[in-house]
Amino acid sequence: MKKLTSIEEIKKFISTNELALVYVTSKLETCSVCHMLLPKIQEQLNKFPNLEIGTVDSSEVLEVAGEFSIFSLPLIIFYAEGKEVLREGRFIAMDNLKNTVSRYYNLIYK
Repeated sequence: MKKLTSIEEIKKFISTNELALVYVTSKLETCSVCHMLLPKIQEQLNKFPNLEIGTVDSSEVLEVAGEFSIFSLPLIIFYAEGKEVLREGRFIAMDNLKNTVSRYYNLIYK
């Protein structure tokens, strides 16, 4: 997992990884979902070794909300070959996330 600290770094992360998941949260949020969700995402996606996960703290990268049209936290955006294929915020359906990642993972790596 990689911490992303600028818009340029986020864009490079997306463009250089065939499969990339960007997790956006805020340390300033007093949101229990924000803090509990990342370990669950990692647990669900550990079967996909070529999937890269990047985390962004929106309180440190202030322009991320405008650049990526973010209106609520936490948010995951999943990219396949640089294209956004899934965006889920607040309450994330783990089955949907895992199925979507699996589908693209199998297309690219199998």
